[in-house]
Amino acid sequence: MEGASKRDYPASISYQSAYWQDYDFVESYFARFGMLLAQGKADCDVLVMNPVESVWGLARIGWGSWVWSVDPEVHAVDALYANTFRHLVGEHIDFDYGEEQIMDGNHGFCLDANGTPTLTVGKCAYRFVVVSGMLTMRGSTYQILEEFLREGGKVVFAGDLPTYIDGVPSDGCRELLDHNGAVHVPLETLGQTIRILREDMPGSEHVRVEAPKSVMVQVRELDDGYIVALVNDDKTNPAPNVVLRLAGDYQAQRWDMESGKRFCLPAVREENGVSVAATLAPAGSMAVVFTKTAEELPLWQESEGKISGVLKSGEYAYELDEPNVCVLDYARMRFGEDAEFGELDEVLRIDNKLRDRLG
Repeated sequence: MEGASKRDYPASISYQSAYWQDYDFVESYFARFGMLLAQGKADCDVLVMNPVESVWGLARIGWGSWVWSVDPEVHAVDALYANTFRHLVGEHIDFDYGEEQIMDGNHGFCLDANGTPTLTVGKCAYRFVVVSGMLTMRGSTYQILEEFLREGGKVVFAGDLPTYIDGVPSDGCRELLDHNGAVHVPLETLGQTIRILREDMPGSEHVRVEAPKSVMVQVRELDDGYIVALVNDDKTNPAPNVVLRLAGDYQAQRWDMESGKRFCLPAVREENGVSVAATLAPAGSMAVVFTKTAEELPLWQESEGKISGVLKSGEYAYELDEPNVCVLDYARMRFGEDAEFGELDEVLRIDNKLRDRLG
């Protein structure tokens, strides 16, 4: 690890890092979550059209610097992209992005088990298509949306309508609004709109989630139940009053990602099913499995965080578990015929200045 390589490459999760012996805790946590979220299939019925090709249409000389855009029009599309995400996940709506090239020639239309028209892409089926933040769309995408609407599907346009098709000015998207299944709403009401439309569709929401907007949710359908994964995206505040409701006779289990153990969650038996309530810590997460196969498991009990010690100001005793090192993070540079040392600067910036001078 000599020269620039020690800085140019990501830090090794090995003996060069002081935390490497404890890193199993982090990796095991995410490995368990990854394994759980690979089971069953996502309970997802919303397809959001990806506006990436609209950004391609804005690319020109001077639009970017290195890997970053400096173009206000691109920044605007990027902001709409992020806001679309936030307005959907804030209403606990899971969705997939639709890539126009993949959809072209790899789609179909059918009725689901409840008789609702769906757009299929590969093995996935969607009851709703969302168009948000697009400036232009492919002609093939326009034809897919038009046919989906004719089949009785739902297309939600959020914010400004695309005004180009294949990069050519067009009123095509405005003409799609003449179909009964097309809805045009402000971006700010996108999530609520889909929730309202879902209420008129049978079987469209198996697990009902009531939680603060900071909680992101994914529901996965199993042969005999459901997996519900929740993450509090607020790193400062807890997410209280998180409630999951499910029709039917299920046992609620909490799968603890930290320990790898399973617990029975206290559930309230309601008229048509069960419900569980919880509070997520700041940046906290939770995995709940609803299963019809009841098991004898220990009861889950919330534990309060414990303070292992208090770091006092001033001097204190400590013990090294490996030889100490002297970190050179700031320095002054004098090179070649420089008369004096330069200003105090970060070593990486000094390294860049030397490379610029040496060519």
